[in-house]
Amino acid sequence: MAANRKGQKGNILLWSLLILACGSIIMGGLFSYLNTSLRLAQKSEENAHSYYAADSGIEDAYIFLMNDKDSTHWTQENITKWVRDSYSMNGYSVNVRVEDRGENVYEIQSTASDETGNVSHVRAYIRYGEVPVFLENAIVSNGDLNIGSDITVVGDGVYVGSLSTGGDVEGELIQLDDIPDWPVANDLANFYWEDVKDLGDYPDDLISCNQDSTIGPLYRNGDLEIKWDDDNVTITLNGTIYVTGNVVLNPTGGAVLDLNGQTLFVEGKIEVSSGLSFAGSGCLYAVGDIIMQSDVSTDPNGFLHAMSIEGMFSTSSSNTFYGIAAGYTEVKIQSDCSFVLPGSPTDLNNPWGQGESLQVLQYDIVNK
Repeated sequence: MAANRKGQKGNILLWSLLILACGSIIMGGLFSYLNTSLRLAQKSEENAHSYYAADSGIEDAYIFLMNDKDSTHWTQENITKWVRDSYSMNGYSVNVRVEDRGENVYEIQSTASDETGNVSHVRAYIRYGEVPVFLENAIVSNGDLNIGSDITVVGDGVYVGSLSTGGDVEGELIQLDDIPDWPVANDLANFYWEDVKDLGDYPDDLISCNQDSTIGPLYRNGDLEIKWDDDNVTITLNGTIYVTGNVVLNPTGGAVLDLNGQTLFVEGKIEVSSGLSFAGSGCLYAVGDIIMQSDVSTDPNGFLHAMSIEGMFSTSSSNTFYGIAAGYTEVKIQSDCSFVLPGSPTDLNNPWGQGESLQVLQYDIVNK
């Protein structure tokens, strides 16, 4: 019996030692895991601080360019390069460089580093320059400009070819040798293709609505007619509409097309039938002609940018046009109406930064 009790005590001691050893291994692993997790969290927080510090340099460079490169904190190294004085942000030393890459494109590089070796490097390419001529005039023609009688233009107009006018112009009609930076059809097509490249081809050549509806984004390889089948129906654009053929906007009484800041881009021509009212701001861009028939109206609180890239813009509507009308071969305004440039276009989906002078082309976190 005594020997048996001694054996039991030995077994208990052995199991106790095994449990203690296993517990030590498990706790050691747990402590190691927690320690690693804490280090990773600390490193992630350090990376975030260094990134925000580097990003502040990009923002500082934006301000520098928008102030016409006038700042006591910047030094011009040569004709194309500027360097900002180093400054401190979140405990990081921030160094910023700007280089002119030509055609109003600037490369900005910003690096944030601390004494422990944490570094973030951010690079941006931006386009900064004057607003294009075709975005700051009420009427723009890269060819002839024909303004009929009893027409009032509030805002300037520019043209290249011949001028025929019988209306009143509150502003100037200026003849230029050409319209600088006139858009290229393929460039615009590539820009709007990015909005629809993941969509399938819309199968029908007709969109018919008898109640308030939303369409877009949409890609149509061919012609497209958008038809209002009932009175007082509003169709709202909810993305880019890209059509490779021609487009007809065919309204009934009280029909409204709410542009909603979107763009209708057409490789052919756009025809707007009588009676359509545009609401909001947006763009009608056609490689071919843009033809607006009678009684087409635009929103006095909106901005319509209607532009024919290689054809003509023509309207016979007697309603006030709020925005910009532009054509390549000709702009033709046939009946008594008013053209009003309400200010710089805002919230437009186009490649020119919504009418602003600074546009971010690319933004990269190079390393962390």
